[in-house]
Amino acid sequence: MTRVVPLKGMRGMIADAMVKSLATAAQLTHHASADASALLAHKARLADDGVKVSVEDLLMLAVVRALKKHPDA
Repeated sequence: MTRVVPLKGMRGMIADAMVKSLATAAQLTHHASADASALLAHKARLADDGVKVSVEDLLMLAVVRALKKHPDA
């Protein structure tokens, strides 16, 4: 037997916001893969030089450079 218990306080507000978001925003999931071996090798070389960066940092740098080179793409 299933029993429904209404949410109160903050949990209720969060639940309402999540339902509203689901109802008003487009739902899309996209999965892609890429060969990141060169990116990871570059990250390792930077780490050897004492520079700590994340993969996301390097991806953002690549995106910025690509957009500067191709601003209308």
